[in-house]
Amino acid sequence: MKFQLNTYSIVFYWMISILVLISYFYSFYPGYMSSDSALQYKQVISGDWNTISPIIMVILWNITNEIVDGPGGLFVLFYFLFWLGLVLFTYNLKLNFWVKSLIFAVIALWPYNLMILPHLWKDVGLISFIVLSIGCVQLHLKTNKKHPLFIALLTLLIAALFRFESIVYIGVLQFYVILLIFRAYQQQRKIILKTVGSGFLVIIASVLISQAIVNITNSKKIILWQTIALWDLSRVSVKVDKVLLPDFCIGPDLSTQDLSNATVSWTNTQLFWKTKAGMNSGLDMPYKDSQYKVLFNKWLSMLAEYPLEYLTHRIEVINDLLRFDESSNKPIDLYFSRKISTYNNLFKLNNSQLNMEITKGIKSNLDNIVFKGWIYLLFLFVIFIYFVSKRKTNQSEFILILSLSGIFSIIILTFVAPSAEQRYLVWLINSSLLIMPLLLQKRHIN
Repeated sequence: MKFQLNTYSIVFYWMISILVLISYFYSFYPGYMSSDSALQYKQVISGDWNTISPIIMVILWNITNEIVDGPGGLFVLFYFLFWLGLVLFTYNLKLNFWVKSLIFAVIALWPYNLMILPHLWKDVGLISFIVLSIGCVQLHLKTNKKHPLFIALLTLLIAALFRFESIVYIGVLQFYVILLIFRAYQQQRKIILKTVGSGFLVIIASVLISQAIVNITNSKKIILWQTIALWDLSRVSVKVDKVLLPDFCIGPDLSTQDLSNATVSWTNTQLFWKTKAGMNSGLDMPYKDSQYKVLFNKWLSMLAEYPLEYLTHRIEVINDLLRFDESSNKPIDLYFSRKISTYNNLFKLNNSQLNMEITKGIKSNLDNIVFKGWIYLLFLFVIFIYFVSKRKTNQSEFILILSLSGIFSIIILTFVAPSAEQRYLVWLINSSLLIMPLLLQKRHIN
């Protein structure tokens, strides 16, 4: 009888996981293409690649476009990787399959994931590869097999190619996987030193591979850093009532009042079209090397002279991103972009009844706490503080690493986020979701 119940629960688990996969494709295929996605697809069909988008995403899209024209192929690839990682993770939890089925459904159908994952965004590619790596780690922790760790390390390396700042929080996961590899091969002697050394080598390799891909594909190098620097300088200029920007990137007679009218705390894009005097972002008309140097020195001088004003500006950005205080209404595009931009005549938006109902539910519940990043950050802080002083087991260590990585994702975003777009929280929220069943498992084992 017990064998029959176990068999039924396993069958039920696979029914739920496959039903989620099919339902997701039915509801969202071929995915959503915002203006950013459309620019990436333009590179795919033109062959004119540049680094304004991660080259790894253009490469993957180029491959899937050979099989399925348009966004559909990459949409399927990204979600299948996410789904596969979630299957590996939940299947290898030391819980009964009825509970595993529930956990799988909750994470896959979490409102935030339903809002973000249908998009053809680099953030979706990043989380797909991270979740796949987490699934491989959980497989190792349950079975002690070694090969999942190497797959995990490879998928983390790929994930880091989607966003330059992700190396900070993905690096935490890479160090952990390397530590597990040394343990698996019983390399206990100087294991911390070996882990740290190997971890930094992997991080350096990630940077070198990224540059090599750019060079091999002859992609045009377009720098985005200056758009954040100009925003920082503009926001601080308003706070100190003094224009701090270099002359070569602004129009004549630019005033702090003009900047004040053009800048907001939740996006940098308005700065480049709303000032009356005009502003050169350096994208359409790239700066010279000497001008980049001047801008960098201006930015450094601003940090030295007005550190409190800079930190205030950055805290205002993270406040909007995590949604601590929402005193002003934000455009819906900060949350999601349900459209197929530019290519409407070629690729049809999914207008199924299920899609419409999901969209309606998301829009009507955006003020719900499950969509607010601060609650997940608070959760991770509590988990980290609790487990950092506890006796380390494999599972408690895994929980600690996931919480630390999620926290690091917000620390780095505090200084580099160009807006309060909610897609930037994809790892913060999913790391929290993955920790919850690990806590349940730990309690069950104890």
